Amino acid sequence: MGSYEGDGSTFEWSTTGTGNYDYNVVAMYNYNKSPQGNGTASTNIGEYHITYAFAYHNGQPVALVSQSTNGGMVWTPTKNATVQSNWARIAGSATN
Repeated sequence: MGSYEGDGSTFEWSTTGTGNYDYNVVAMYNYNKSPQGNGTASTNIGEYHITYAFAYHNGQPVALVSQSTNGGMVWTPTKNATVQSNWARIAGSATN
């Protein structure tokens, strides 16, 4: 699934958010955005994407993002406060 800021952290799918990995991923979302410019669809849409991984790290919900276009996915915590806060809210509701 890639690496966390290139540090070699482990990622794996999890149905419960728990597991033996640094990041236990429970959901992903890929947004293919239109390229800037003339507004026509790109034939190479992979260059214009944002992929989110909704995971648990040390038992805490974390929303990660990758916008890698060449090679493997490199994940970082999202800077989108709305995405992170909504994931934390959803994750909190799921455990109650």
